[in-house]
Amino acid sequence: MLSAHVADLPPFEDVYTEYANRIFRFCLWLLHDSEAAEDVTADTFMAAYVAYERVRPGPDALQPWLFRIAKNRALNHRRGLRRLGRVLGALQRRPMASTDVEDTVEVRQELDQVIADVATLAQRDRLLIGLRCGAELSYAEIGQLLGLQEVAARTATYRALERLRERGARR
Repeated sequence: MLSAHVADLPPFEDVYTEYANRIFRFCLWLLHDSEAAEDVTADTFMAAYVAYERVRPGPDALQPWLFRIAKNRALNHRRGLRRLGRVLGALQRRPMASTDVEDTVEVRQELDQVIADVATLAQRDRLLIGLRCGAELSYAEIGQLLGLQEVAARTATYRALERLRERGARR
């Protein structure tokens, strides 16, 4: 029976391939620093790899387990920071679809302002927005990760996004 369960466990390489980008984006959203997000993403997967055989997360538990590890690692990293590093370097290095320099500058200015507005939010609001927008989790997945009902996760995320919109409207 145990060997059948082990056989059902996908290879960790497949888990990494499926979740690495989403974990990175989530960490980037929380940390606002691409190098720190890369470090925390690597740390997340190292911790997950070490515990994978022991924990044996089932298909429904795998994603929440990984995001919980990432959240905890990112929050621990933030506690140790004295100052923020470069902001969203990975997104700024990504080529823009438009070749118009003015459009590119405008989009980057808007992105910088949104990042600044996000930084003023409470930690829980940043977490909710990061899970929804950065990691692209559903409300059910956010609720499972944070121990909330789906409706409560939806409401809390909506309110966090409204607070972010209010900051943008005040500019």
